[in-house]
Amino acid sequence: MILSYKQLIQFIFPPSADEQLLMLATEKMFSDLRVQPHTLGYTLLPYREKMVRAAIHLAKFHHHERALTLLGITLAAYTKTHPTSLIIPVPLSTKRYRKRGYNQVVEIIKAAQKIDPTIHYNDRCLVRAKHTQPQTELDKEARLKNLDGAFAINLRHVPKNIAELRVVLLDDVLTTGTTMKAARTELIKCKPKSITCVALGH
Repeated sequence: MILSYKQLIQFIFPPSADEQLLMLATEKMFSDLRVQPHTLGYTLLPYREKMVRAAIHLAKFHHHERALTLLGITLAAYTKTHPTSLIIPVPLSTKRYRKRGYNQVVEIIKAAQKIDPTIHYNDRCLVRAKHTQPQTELDKEARLKNLDGAFAINLRHVPKNIAELRVVLLDDVLTTGTTMKAARTELIKCKPKSITCVALGH
């Protein structure tokens, strides 16, 4: 039996469990939003589902094209039904960005733009002012201290018409909401028309 190049690669480097899950995923699974209201805004997909966790994990740590595409479909489906002028991703610290090489939330937005070119984003006005520990490693009190002063506004990159814009503050996963809340508190200083916090998974 002669194997194709793709089959040969998969034989030598078998796909991970997460990748195998995504092989079964359809675009419809990710475009059928399950929008849930949250105290901070909305979440779009149930993180408890293995396929959702797999997509977010692969996008976050492996820049997996299929995962980014599926999550981009989810985001584009949301913006189609919810008026959005500008998406601002929750930023990474410089240290984490250098280690990873990208912000997965920005990459998801770019994937959504391929579906809907009217989507706009700004990843320069809200920045991380300091490196912080992963929130999942901390208790409630430590999480609050960890994020104290974590975000800042870069005034040079704030849109001049910010007061007219409906802003979506976007993150990949919402757990306790502490990170999103801290980012929103800083973003409020820009005085946009509105801020809606959205997470792909929760």
